[in-house]
Amino acid sequence: MATPRAVDTLARSLRDPELFSTAASSLAQIGGKQALEALHQRYRSGSGEDRRTIIQSLGSHPGSPGVKGMLLSALGDGDDKVAEVAAGVLARSGASDVKPRLIALLQSSSSQALRYRLASYYRWADKRVYEEHKALIDKIYADGGE
Repeated sequence: MATPRAVDTLARSLRDPELFSTAASSLAQIGGKQALEALHQRYRSGSGEDRRTIIQSLGSHPGSPGVKGMLLSALGDGDDKVAEVAAGVLARSGASDVKPRLIALLQSSSSQALRYRLASYYRWADKRVYEEHKALIDKIYADGGE
């Protein structure tokens, strides 16, 4: 268990471009309210690349308290690439309560890259969803991610 002092040090390290990725991964690994709040604060003020890194770092713990909410919020990020990463993380989590939201994105997102990422995941890794939405997934997959 990390001490509050260690979390504070890592949170400050989020401001250093050379330490950012490692600090984000470490804070995600630690979890807990203080670590997630530090990541959330940086998410709100960071660039698109920073936000993608934070979402990717949370991907190893998508079911942890507070993490799923951040990932769901990231689906609406103004940067399509951030939303795409969040969709991929949530799809891989397999959480049944987020599947309806991901299926809705698969059906209606304006981001073809996001739709392709979800279609690829469901085509190869979730047979049940694939069978339920086969025609749509196959069409998106055939059209590619461009």
